[in-house]
Amino acid sequence: KRSWLTVAIIPLLMIIAFSNKPSAAPVAGALAVAYLLVAGACFYSDKNKSHVLWSSLPLLRKTIVGAKYLSALTSMVVGIAIAAVYGFIFKIINLPISIDGITSKNIIVIFIATASFIALYLPVYFKFGYAGSRYFSILIYILLFMASQFLADQLKNTSELTIWLLNFGGGFLLVLIAGVMLAVSYFVSVRFYQNKD
Repeated sequence: KRSWLTVAIIPLLMIIAFSNKPSAAPVAGALAVAYLLVAGACFYSDKNKSHVLWSSLPLLRKTIVGAKYLSALTSMVVGIAIAAVYGFIFKIINLPISIDGITSKNIIVIFIATASFIALYLPVYFKFGYAGSRYFSILIYILLFMASQFLADQLKNTSELTIWLLNFGGGFLLVLIAGVMLAVSYFVSVRFYQNKD
Protein backbone atom coordinates (compact mmCIF):
# COMPACT_ATOMS: atom_id res chain seq x y z
CA LYS A 1 0.00 0.00 0.00
CA ARG A 2 2.82 2.37 0.85
CA SER A 3 4.48 1.68 -2.51
CA TRP A 4 1.31 2.48 -4.44
CA LEU A 5 0.81 5.62 -2.38
CA THR A 6 4.30 6.72 -3.40
CA VAL A 7 3.54 5.91 -7.02
CA ALA A 8 0.44 8.12 -6.79
CA ILE A 9 2.12 11.05 -5.02
CA ILE A 10 5.50 11.31 -6.80
CA PRO A 11 4.04 11.86 -10.30
CA LEU A 12 1.70 14.48 -8.87
CA LEU A 13 4.69 16.34 -7.45
CA MET A 14 6.53 16.00 -10.78
CA ILE A 15 3.53 17.36 -12.69
CA ILE A 16 3.24 20.33 -10.31
CA ALA A 17 6.99 21.00 -10.54
CA PHE A 18 6.77 21.11 -14.35
CA SER A 19 3.51 23.03 -14.54
CA ASN A 20 5.42 25.81 -16.33
CA LYS A 21 6.02 23.29 -19.13
CA PRO A 22 2.56 21.85 -19.90
CA SER A 23 3.84 19.54 -22.64
CA ALA A 24 6.59 18.09 -20.44
CA ALA A 25 4.52 17.63 -17.25
CA PRO A 26 2.68 14.41 -18.25
CA VAL A 27 5.92 12.93 -19.59
CA ALA A 28 7.68 13.67 -16.30
CA GLY A 29 4.85 12.10 -14.30
CA ALA A 30 4.58 8.95 -16.42
CA LEU A 31 8.35 8.37 -16.50
CA ALA A 32 8.52 8.76 -12.72
CA VAL A 33 5.85 6.06 -12.29
CA ALA A 34 7.70 3.68 -14.62
CA TYR A 35 10.97 4.22 -12.76
CA LEU A 36 9.41 3.72 -9.32
CA LEU A 37 7.60 0.53 -10.33
CA VAL A 38 10.55 -1.06 -12.14
CA ALA A 39 13.13 -0.18 -9.49
CA GLY A 40 10.71 -1.12 -6.69
CA ALA A 41 9.96 -4.52 -8.25
CA CYS A 42 13.68 -5.26 -8.56
CA PHE A 43 14.27 -4.19 -4.95
CA TYR A 44 11.55 -6.44 -3.52
CA SER A 45 12.60 -9.31 -5.79
CA ASP A 46 16.11 -9.25 -4.35
CA LYS A 47 14.92 -8.58 -0.81
CA ASN A 48 12.62 -11.63 -0.87
CA LYS A 49 15.22 -13.71 -2.76
CA SER A 50 12.67 -14.45 -5.45
CA HIS A 51 15.34 -15.87 -7.78
CA VAL A 52 15.69 -18.84 -5.41
CA LEU A 53 11.98 -19.60 -5.76
CA TRP A 54 11.96 -19.16 -9.53
CA SER A 55 15.04 -21.37 -9.90
CA SER A 56 13.28 -24.17 -8.02
CA LEU A 57 10.36 -24.13 -10.46
CA PRO A 58 10.33 -25.86 -13.87
CA LEU A 59 10.68 -22.55 -15.70
CA LEU A 60 13.20 -21.58 -18.33
CA ARG A 61 15.34 -18.66 -17.27
CA LYS A 62 14.51 -16.81 -20.48
CA THR A 63 10.84 -17.06 -19.45
CA ILE A 64 11.62 -15.48 -16.07
CA VAL A 65 13.56 -12.68 -17.75
CA GLY A 66 10.79 -12.17 -20.28
CA ALA A 67 8.24 -11.83 -17.47
CA LYS A 68 10.40 -9.12 -15.89
CA TYR A 69 10.50 -7.18 -19.17
CA LEU A 70 6.74 -7.48 -19.68
CA SER A 71 6.17 -6.31 -16.12
CA ALA A 72 8.46 -3.32 -16.72
CA LEU A 73 6.60 -2.38 -19.91
CA THR A 74 3.31 -2.63 -18.02
CA SER A 75 4.62 0.05 -15.67
CA MET A 76 4.73 2.40 -18.65
CA VAL A 77 1.02 1.85 -19.28
CA VAL A 78 0.31 2.53 -15.59
CA GLY A 79 2.36 5.72 -15.78
CA ILE A 80 0.47 6.96 -18.83
CA ALA A 81 -2.86 6.17 -17.13
CA ILE A 82 -1.93 8.03 -13.93
CA ALA A 83 -0.67 11.07 -15.85
CA ALA A 84 -3.90 11.09 -17.90
CA VAL A 85 -6.05 10.89 -14.75
CA TYR A 86 -4.22 13.82 -13.13
CA GLY A 87 -4.56 15.87 -16.30
CA PHE A 88 -8.30 15.16 -16.41
CA ILE A 89 -8.77 16.04 -12.71
CA PHE A 90 -6.85 19.32 -13.05
CA LYS A 91 -9.05 20.40 -15.94
CA ILE A 92 -12.29 19.38 -14.21
CA ILE A 93 -11.66 21.29 -10.98
CA ASN A 94 -9.89 24.20 -12.73
CA LEU A 95 -6.69 24.11 -10.71
CA PRO A 96 -4.21 26.90 -11.56
CA ILE A 97 -1.83 24.27 -12.94
CA SER A 98 -1.26 24.02 -16.66
CA ILE A 99 -0.82 20.48 -17.97
CA ASP A 100 -1.35 19.08 -21.44
CA GLY A 101 -3.42 15.96 -21.88
CA ILE A 102 -1.86 12.70 -22.98
CA THR A 103 -1.30 12.90 -26.73
CA SER A 104 0.19 10.51 -29.28
CA LYS A 105 3.37 12.63 -29.21
CA ASN A 106 3.61 12.29 -25.43
CA ILE A 107 3.07 8.54 -25.65
CA ILE A 108 5.92 8.23 -28.15
CA VAL A 109 8.26 10.20 -25.87
CA ILE A 110 7.18 8.17 -22.81
CA PHE A 111 7.64 4.88 -24.65
CA ILE A 112 11.11 5.82 -25.91
CA ALA A 113 12.25 7.04 -22.48
CA THR A 114 10.79 4.06 -20.60
CA ALA A 115 12.04 1.50 -23.12
CA SER A 116 15.51 3.04 -22.99
CA PHE A 117 15.52 2.87 -19.20
CA ILE A 118 14.42 -0.77 -19.21
CA ALA A 119 16.90 -1.70 -21.94
CA LEU A 120 19.84 -0.11 -20.11
CA TYR A 121 18.93 -1.00 -16.53
CA LEU A 122 17.68 -4.60 -16.55
CA PRO A 123 20.85 -6.22 -17.98
CA VAL A 124 22.87 -4.50 -15.25
CA TYR A 125 20.31 -5.65 -12.67
CA PHE A 126 20.47 -9.27 -13.83
CA LYS A 127 24.27 -9.12 -13.76
CA PHE A 128 24.86 -7.39 -10.42
CA GLY A 129 21.51 -7.51 -8.59
CA TYR A 130 19.62 -4.55 -7.16
CA ALA A 131 22.34 -3.45 -4.73
CA GLY A 132 24.97 -3.40 -7.48
CA SER A 133 22.76 -1.57 -9.99
CA ARG A 134 20.98 0.91 -7.71
CA TYR A 135 23.10 3.98 -8.42
CA PHE A 136 23.28 3.10 -12.10
CA SER A 137 19.47 3.11 -12.28
CA ILE A 138 19.34 6.55 -10.67
CA LEU A 139 21.93 7.91 -13.13
CA ILE A 140 20.09 6.45 -16.13
CA TYR A 141 16.77 7.82 -14.88
CA ILE A 142 18.18 11.34 -14.47
CA LEU A 143 19.76 11.31 -17.94
CA LEU A 144 16.64 9.95 -19.62
CA PHE A 145 14.48 12.36 -17.66
CA MET A 146 16.45 15.32 -19.00
CA ALA A 147 16.44 13.87 -22.52
CA SER A 148 12.67 13.31 -22.45
CA GLN A 149 12.10 16.89 -21.28
CA PHE A 150 14.24 18.19 -24.13
CA LEU A 151 12.34 16.05 -26.64
CA ALA A 152 8.97 17.13 -25.23
CA ASP A 153 10.03 20.79 -25.51
CA GLN A 154 11.18 20.27 -29.09
CA LEU A 155 7.84 18.76 -30.00
CA LYS A 156 6.23 22.00 -28.82
CA ASN A 157 8.41 24.19 -31.02
CA THR A 158 8.12 24.69 -34.77
CA SER A 159 11.48 23.43 -35.88
CA GLU A 160 12.80 20.96 -38.41
CA LEU A 161 13.17 18.38 -35.64
CA THR A 162 9.54 18.86 -34.68
CA ILE A 163 8.35 18.52 -38.26
CA TRP A 164 10.40 15.34 -38.68
CA LEU A 165 9.17 13.84 -35.42
CA LEU A 166 5.56 14.64 -36.24
CA ASN A 167 6.00 12.78 -39.49
CA PHE A 168 4.82 9.16 -39.21
CA GLY A 169 8.11 7.82 -40.54
CA GLY A 170 10.16 9.69 -37.93
CA GLY A 171 8.00 8.58 -35.01
CA PHE A 172 7.94 5.00 -36.29
CA LEU A 173 11.73 4.97 -36.64
CA LEU A 174 12.22 6.14 -33.04
CA VAL A 175 9.80 3.52 -31.73
CA LEU A 176 11.53 0.87 -33.85
CA ILE A 177 14.95 1.81 -32.45
CA ALA A 178 13.56 1.59 -28.90
CA GLY A 179 12.09 -1.82 -29.73
CA VAL A 180 15.42 -3.08 -31.07
CA MET A 181 17.13 -1.83 -27.90
CA LEU A 182 14.64 -3.82 -25.81
CA ALA A 183 15.21 -6.97 -27.88
CA VAL A 184 19.01 -6.75 -27.61
CA SER A 185 18.71 -5.94 -23.90
CA TYR A 186 16.49 -9.00 -23.36
CA PHE A 187 19.00 -11.40 -24.90
CA VAL A 188 21.85 -9.86 -22.90
CA SER A 189 19.80 -10.20 -19.69
CA VAL A 190 19.03 -13.85 -20.51
CA ARG A 191 22.74 -14.54 -20.95
CA PHE A 192 23.59 -12.87 -17.62
CA TYR A 193 20.77 -14.65 -15.77
CA GLN A 194 21.69 -18.05 -17.18
CA ASN A 195 25.23 -17.62 -15.86
CA LYS A 196 23.92 -16.56 -12.43
CA ASP A 197 24.18 -19.08 -9.58
